[in-house]
Amino acid sequence: MAKYSLIVQQLITELFAAKAPAIEQEIPVERHLIEDILREGRRKNNIHLVSEFCSDTAQQYRKEHGISLTSWIAKGLACAVHEDLAIQSSLRGKTRRVIFQEVDIAVMIERQLADQSYQPLHYIIRNAASKNLTQIQAELSQAKTGEIGNGGPLTALELAFFKLPSWLRKPVWWWLRYDPYSRKQMLGTVGITSNGMFAKGAAVILPISPLSLTLSIGGASQRIVANGEQFKTSEYIQLNLSADHDVTDGAPLMRFANHLVTILEQGHPIM
Repeated sequence: MAKYSLIVQQLITELFAAKAPAIEQEIPVERHLIEDILREGRRKNNIHLVSEFCSDTAQQYRKEHGISLTSWIAKGLACAVHEDLAIQSSLRGKTRRVIFQEVDIAVMIERQLADQSYQPLHYIIRNAASKNLTQIQAELSQAKTGEIGNGGPLTALELAFFKLPSWLRKPVWWWLRYDPYSRKQMLGTVGITSNGMFAKGAAVILPISPLSLTLSIGGASQRIVANGEQFKTSEYIQLNLSADHDVTDGAPLMRFANHLVTILEQGHPIM
């Protein structure tokens, strides 16, 4: 009996103990975007492929033309997908596959919100394969500085949608899950997330994504490589490709990754 009395006393002590010092913050409504993406992404049977590419050509072009590395990779991804459109296909039901003929790239842009917190928001580069590097660079710059919901990341409609409570957003996501055309309009066909600027050395994130194909740009590492009879130091950028295994198998994903690396290293046809 004494044992149970002691347990009750300790329980009462724990329940009425002073709260630890902490700061409570309101979660911004824009965070609903990430919540929804994670919930939908967990429904996918994703496979991941980690790769890398030598960024010498990209860095040289960057110095000469002021093009960001993210723009270079986004254009390279658009060209690689445009040559292999099946990689971005979506299932419609269980018996039909929809292969879109345009490449809409959803890029995650980190923005500072009204409460001074930082939040990744998405911006879609429509028909990216038809745009040159300068146009893509301009769109990404606008997404980083434009007003959220008005020229920047998210549209006014999307911003209003993510302000809704979860029970009202879920039916919309159910519809997007079964209608690839609406999903393309809201989410794009492929995604890019870049965390390399925050990495020290070789590092890459494996994202949770609801898209058929998502490219994660990781950190950079220096490597000494042979250049004819000489040696030079080259920078290698880590990449991860996450693909929906329901529409893409390992071998096609590997071939796609090899072709993407070739485009990023040679700079053709992305000039």
